[in-house]
Amino acid sequence: MDINALLLGKIFNRLSPASLNPFLLQIQNRLQSYFPEGDPRQVVACLSSPQLLTRMKLLRDEIIFSEPLLHSFCPVWSELGFDLNETFLDAIRIRCVPDKFHENVEAKSVSYIHRDPWYANPQCQLNFWIPIYDVEKGAGFSIYPPYFKKAIPNNSDLFDYQEWLELGGFQSNKVFSDRKQIFPAPLYNLDEVDTVDIHSRAGEMICFASHHLHGTSPNRSGLARFTLEVRFVLRSHLESRVGPKKLDNFSKGSTLIHMYDLIRHEPVPKALIKHYEDGFVPEKSRQDS
Repeated sequence: MDINALLLGKIFNRLSPASLNPFLLQIQNRLQSYFPEGDPRQVVACLSSPQLLTRMKLLRDEIIFSEPLLHSFCPVWSELGFDLNETFLDAIRIRCVPDKFHENVEAKSVSYIHRDPWYANPQCQLNFWIPIYDVEKGAGFSIYPPYFKKAIPNNSDLFDYQEWLELGGFQSNKVFSDRKQIFPAPLYNLDEVDTVDIHSRAGEMICFASHHLHGTSPNRSGLARFTLEVRFVLRSHLESRVGPKKLDNFSKGSTLIHMYDLIRHEPVPKALIKHYEDGFVPEKSRQDS
């Protein structure tokens, strides 16, 4: 896989590394243990929202903090050509998108089209998207390649990562009378021309640059969708200040403060974070200066 091509916008769709299957089997077994009533994709429809959130919170934490699971995923990186010695990981996160979630007004923010950097993710971040079970066409998510090099008016200037953490981040159930979470999104409806519909079978995965504009598709499959999302960066990219231009990202802060070295389990050095982020000034700011 051409790693440099990723940051130029190439999408590697439906990759099927042999090392993914043993890891995926472990995830499926853990998932089943949290939904013992039957097929987890069907059980979700029988649970109240609080019940689902409670189970997913426990499962999410177990996966994030499991050293054996992380160890079993490392061969996937290696098989795809990534150097474990220079990889910084955010986390291996599990996500559940219930059937007809898009009809729930409270879940509207989940489907907002966005670039991950609008949420203070680094410009060079790479993403893996991994379905735990088969995801049919139209039930995954969409990527909008024509906007990779095109700025889009959005409200990322309102996003502050530190405040986001204080408010609980994604899946937060905290309520504040004087503050509310900001979910960055375009300020107008975008053209759906030349979108890439992302879906695949269990045992396959997608790799793309987080700078790509993308968003969750409505789930009308009749089953809940369970996927894994893996966000990571490479040390050499940070050192060389590699990444797509900061066309329309005005968010504050950096998620790099929570990424860690795969081998030594050490955080990204603060000096390296500053070195990288100082090299990326939003295009609008350059024009104003």
